[in-house]
Amino acid sequence: MLLIDAIIRFAGVGLIVSLILQTMGFWRKIPLFAVAGALAISIVAILINSAPAAYAIPDEARFLAKVLETPNGALFWWFGLLLFDDEFRPKATHLAVMAVYCVVSFSIRLRYFGIVLPFSEELVIAAYGLSFAMVGHLVWRVIKDGTGDLLEPRRSARRWFIMALAMSSTIIGIAELTLPHAYQSLLRASVLLPIVLWVQLWLTDVIPSKAVFRPTAPLTAPSKSTAPDPDLEKLRRLMTEEKVYLEPGLTIAGLSDRMGIPEHRLRKLINRTSGFGNFSGFINFHRVAHAKALLLTETDTPVTSIALDSGFASLPTFNRVFKNLVGQSPTVFRQKAAEGMGR
Repeated sequence: MLLIDAIIRFAGVGLIVSLILQTMGFWRKIPLFAVAGALAISIVAILINSAPAAYAIPDEARFLAKVLETPNGALFWWFGLLLFDDEFRPKATHLAVMAVYCVVSFSIRLRYFGIVLPFSEELVIAAYGLSFAMVGHLVWRVIKDGTGDLLEPRRSARRWFIMALAMSSTIIGIAELTLPHAYQSLLRASVLLPIVLWVQLWLTDVIPSKAVFRPTAPLTAPSKSTAPDPDLEKLRRLMTEEKVYLEPGLTIAGLSDRMGIPEHRLRKLINRTSGFGNFSGFINFHRVAHAKALLLTETDTPVTSIALDSGFASLPTFNRVFKNLVGQSPTVFRQKAAEGMGR
């Protein structure tokens, strides 16, 4: 039994360490990889800390592992949001949830070293409640934003993500209710190993091209065809002449019906010609451009009216999207534009 545990556990640790080393160069440039790296470190800590007593891991090492594994649930929440939402960046609310989760989670872990805080049972309930809330929010976002995702591989990954999350959570939940602690630890490592192995294979699928120092697929000359794209012309007409983006609640299904083409073809068209990975980002870009023009020309019109006239359903949403794209609020944008024209 101990040999099986060692094979599974240390194989998982080795693969995760390999992933950490491969992605370290991207941590400062890509937030997803930074959070993934922190999540990977916390998973390694869990695998080490949950090892059977026969491994004789020193208390100091176990304490450090407890510290490193503390933010695991919140890091997984952030990682999922970053993976499926191009525009997600942790805000004050996300940081607050992370802080509360870490405090509660670490308070519970102190029990492993003989430190029992008051209201320990309540802390356990709070930790489970926060975990379920974060997972529930993540699942809701992954499903909700799926219809507007313009990247077909990521749309498919959403389904696999939900299935893997549901399956692993169910298996671990049943194990915690029915199996002894030693078997629970082994089962967690067993569930984790195939997931980590799949990520490792996915991340290194370009190795054959590196081994022969050239692309494995034959190079093809770029097409010199200049024939107009009828789908692109339809899209441009709808966006520039009819300004369909001004319609509140416009969906990719509604736009594909207007164009008379399947949704999957429209997704590829928008992504290929504009670079946007999400339909809402594409529509909001046009709405903000329209709003900027109104803010400059209709100086006496309230910002709320401009928000609604630009296709936004509410002022808070307009302010958030405008600031994300422009770097300043609509009011500040209008004020600075007026000061510039005044000079």
